[in-house]
Amino acid sequence: MPGSDGPRMLTSPAMSPRPKPPTRKDRLRRLVRDLRDAPVWHAAGRSDLLRVAIVTMGSSSTCLEQFAPLARHRRRIRDELRTVFRTAWIDPASGRVPSWVGAADACLVQVNHFIEVQRGMRLLDDLSRTCPAATLLYYDGDDDAGVAWPEVAGRCALVVKNQLYRDRSWYTREFIGKCNLTDHVARVHGISFADDPYPRSRPLPHAALDRLWLGWNLGCSSTVRRFGSTDAPAGQRLHDVILRADVPTGWVAPLRRPAVEALERLSSRLQVILPDRRVDHATYRAEMLASRICLSPFGNGEVCHRDFEAVLAGCLLVKPDMSHLETRPDVFRAGETCATVRWDWSDLEQVVERHLADPVATERIVRAARRELEHHLSGDGVVANFGEQLRRVGLRQGN
Repeated sequence: MPGSDGPRMLTSPAMSPRPKPPTRKDRLRRLVRDLRDAPVWHAAGRSDLLRVAIVTMGSSSTCLEQFAPLARHRRRIRDELRTVFRTAWIDPASGRVPSWVGAADACLVQVNHFIEVQRGMRLLDDLSRTCPAATLLYYDGDDDAGVAWPEVAGRCALVVKNQLYRDRSWYTREFIGKCNLTDHVARVHGISFADDPYPRSRPLPHAALDRLWLGWNLGCSSTVRRFGSTDAPAGQRLHDVILRADVPTGWVAPLRRPAVEALERLSSRLQVILPDRRVDHATYRAEMLASRICLSPFGNGEVCHRDFEAVLAGCLLVKPDMSHLETRPDVFRAGETCATVRWDWSDLEQVVERHLADPVATERIVRAARRELEHHLSGDGVVANFGEQLRRVGLRQGN
């Protein structure tokens, strides 16, 4: 990450959304879910089933997607892993959870990182007192690969992330801002994070590194699953390249604006779709299905829904180099499941021309990415991963 002459004072929006009180629809949805899961939970107390409480204070929708595949495959998890789930919502005012959580064998905990770290730690401590026999696994569903609160590693058996730095020593470093991406834009583009909720990241102790666990990313989310897949032949794809992504005014702009500018330079001789306006989901999906290549720049994190929607649409995914991350499903392996460009998008023209000129090789990459994604959407990857988590913390036998 090259340096710069010094920071420019640009405003940087908060890294995490403030927890919102549940709407009437939210409360009704939660009630229906609890009426479905409560009988199974109580029956599990009279059997050999493991009881796992999902405990959340209602984080952002992206964070909550970390639990979506567990709910989707709960019957298979019950049959294969002898495990049942029930969701508890932390009261935002008191921090209390329902009394039934005390019977849990394990708790999958998720707390919104916008609140003060001291309050977050009190919530975890209160939860430990509520269910002293339960093993706590912290599900950190943030967009980036960082760990905002190093303290959770001292209170929980595992810290489960959507993506992890491949070089785990990065967790013992201090970044400008919350993660490696904020550090990059601070050093290269001179953006200050002095007024951000996370002006600098806090290192994880070396002893806590073995508690980091790679779970699954947004490829397993409900949003991606609803997008659906297609095998539209290349001959029916009228557009060469598509880029549909907001370019915000905050710190994310330097990560996205170069992609737009690079694509604009290609627009005079290729059929491209530029992010010139916001479109509805039906239009967005139709555009993706009619495109050969989809560009997907970084945002608050490296991974986003668009990556996997492009794969399901049969596009070649083009991303900035992701070799610094581990994630599952991994549709980001250069030359295998995606094509990569430099972080400044300066080589986009060469990458696009190479893949448009070699449709056979490009199709091979597209199909490999689809296989990787479908392995997790089918539940195979998620169920196996969750079983490994249970074994790692001693709640299930096996390798």
